[in-house]
Amino acid sequence: MRKIKKQGFTLIEILFVIIIIGIIASMVIVAIAQSSKDKARIAKGLSYSDSLRARGQIEEATVSYWNFNNDVKDSWGGNDGTNNGASFVAGVVGDALSFSGTQYVLLPAASGTLNINVNPVTLEAWIKPNSVAGGIKEIVGRGTYASNGYGINLNGNKINLGIHGGGNFNSATALTTGNWYHVVGVINGASSKIYINGVADIATGNVSVVNSSLNGSIGASSIGAGYFFNGIIDEVRIYNKVLTAYQIQRRYAESAPRHGIALK
Repeated sequence: MRKIKKQGFTLIEILFVIIIIGIIASMVIVAIAQSSKDKARIAKGLSYSDSLRARGQIEEATVSYWNFNNDVKDSWGGNDGTNNGASFVAGVVGDALSFSGTQYVLLPAASGTLNINVNPVTLEAWIKPNSVAGGIKEIVGRGTYASNGYGINLNGNKINLGIHGGGNFNSATALTTGNWYHVVGVINGASSKIYINGVADIATGNVSVVNSSLNGSIGASSIGAGYFFNGIIDEVRIYNKVLTAYQIQRRYAESAPRHGIALK
């Protein structure tokens, strides 16, 4: 019987196969890499689009914006304030106002755009308290805590949202002196919320805007008769709509790094 001689692959054939496999693998890797780049590019584009949309919605809802850069003018809505003794210091963005417990900024009478008489309203500010002792200290609002209107306050070491006659509640989160905090209060009935440094506080409450004929104010009650804040206030804004959690996180993220504040 004739034996069949087994033939193996030559070295050239093996090398050729290896080259072919390498070319195919390279094509697959390039395709995967390109796909990843495309996905990243698309994700970045969508994120940028969302960012622009969020910024547009925030601007549309803005009633007033006081940045305290060498003055107490409203750079957005024309509701310029009157400074009653507060001093300019370094803030989160540019300058800020320092209150030592007897100063305040009086805002215009409630006949203009600050005349928000129904829900919702969103109040925003950066604060750096020098003291967290005692009771209510107004950050920004309209009317007084003991009367109608709307406001966000410091109550001891907690953020307080609301006003007499419209309900109020305190944050669960406690603040300490000497630290910057981004605080936002959304007044919208049973859906009212407090945000601290971009995060929704676990406390909940039912707060509503109550019609008031009194002025607005920053750092104390609207008639400067009490509820004085002791510390620094910066970047104060009032909105006539509910800011979403995403929009509030954006507002926090836009300002925090400028003052070396680590985002959480």
